[in-house]
Amino acid sequence: MLGKSESVKRIVVLHLDLICLLLQLSVYAYVWFHTYYPFLSEPTYTVEGYPLGVGLKLQYRGHLLVLIVYLILLTFFTRTYGGLKIGYLKALEVFFSQIFALLLVNIITYFQLSLMHNWLVPLPPDAACDGVAAGVDLPLGRGSKPDL
Repeated sequence: MLGKSESVKRIVVLHLDLICLLLQLSVYAYVWFHTYYPFLSEPTYTVEGYPLGVGLKLQYRGHLLVLIVYLILLTFFTRTYGGLKIGYLKALEVFFSQIFALLLVNIITYFQLSLMHNWLVPLPPDAACDGVAAGVDLPLGRGSKPDL
């Protein structure tokens, strides 16, 4: 029979995957609201200077949809590549599978944002988002089996 501390530890390990996904979503939400949405809401012009569009204007549900699509993609790819198996796989395996899933999701999201803008969006905020989210993944992957 497990002691009280062992059962609490097991519950925490089971919820680490959810905590990790929510932390990654919060990093993306910060980048979305402070960098990408202000950029996408500006009017766009062609190279010759002709107006191309008035910019993206989203209400509450639009922002929520963008974040939910990101969370669904992140959950799908993380689950596909084994990033949610915290406590079952070695820490390094979980970390690299989460990083690979994060890169795939951010590539897909980059193209979605480019379609919203009708042109390519700047890449540095996306790279910064990857770096911060990877920093979030590193300590949370320590709940896995130790590397031997």
